[in-house]
Order: sequence, then C-alpha cells, then structure tokens
Amino acid sequence: MVYCRKANLDINYPGFIVPMKLVLTQDVQHVGKKHDVVVVKRGHGRNFLLPRGLATIATPGLLAQAQIIQTKKEERKQKMTAKAKELAQKIKDLELVFEAKVTKKGPLFGSISRHDVMMKLAKEIEFKIDPDALILEAPIKTLGKHRIKVQLSSEVEAILHLVVKKQA
Repeated sequence: MVYCRKANLDINYPGFIVPMKLVLTQDVQHVGKKHDVVVVKRGHGRNFLLPRGLATIATPGLLAQAQIIQTKKEERKQKMTAKAKELAQKIKDLELVFEAKVTKKGPLFGSISRHDVMMKLAKEIEFKIDPDALILEAPIKTLGKHRIKVQLSSEVEAILHLVVKKQA
C-alpha cells in the first residue's frame, strides 16, 4: 500500500491514477467556479491549472476558507431569490399602459422597445431591472395586449402585461 501525501489517499491497487484536490482561484470552464473544491487528475492539475494560477492545492486552511465562502454565496443567493420572488409578485399584479401614435393602416409610428418597457416598469415598481431580464423577441408595433416574460433570476420569472392604446 502506498500513501499519497498530496491527495491524502491510500492507494490499494496498481495503475491507480492519484487525483489532486484543488481549490479554484478563478472560474474554469468544465471544471468549476471560483472557490469550488475540485478533484482532478494529476496531469490536468499539474500541467494546466496550477501553472496558470487557476487553482491552488487544497490545504486544511484553504478548505475551511472555501467552505465559509460557499455558505456566504448560498445565503446571498437565497436573499436574491427572495427579493426576486417579491418583485415577481409586484410585476404579476401590474399592467403597463402605453399610448402611441398610429398610422391610418393600423401599425404604430415607430415601436415600443425593450428600453421603453424597462424605464416605465422601473418607475412603476420603483426598482431598476436589468434590461436583459426583459425577454422581448422584437419591438412592439401593434395595438392591443401583449405579454412579456421577465427573467428576474435563474429560478424566478414573471409575466408582465402590457397594453398599447391609440394616442388621443
């Protein structure tokens, strides 16, 4: 039996590739996010992650620090989700009304864009929302009722009801 000091593992059979336990210092695609504790093959860790400064070898102190950071991230995510659910409820109960000039044939002069909707929504709910949260395939160019999906977080979305009326 061979003992591997770095990976803190007992090796019981021949041909066993000793993995490395690392703490990521940056987000690495297909490996993990910053402060994640990952187990990778020794070659990947030694030849790619460590020389580029993307990870450090996991020590007991770093593992404890990474655990604290992960719990803080989870708490922050839960608070953000709660806030997003509260905003979703406000948006769900809201109906935005736009008045626009109309041509003789029926469509609007110009259009109502994502930016217009975002600005009016921010005034109504008194909270600025990221423009990318509004999922609008194309600018609105017709009168009537429209529904716009608002993605407040990865888990929370709401439907915004929008009415476009003819300007008097």
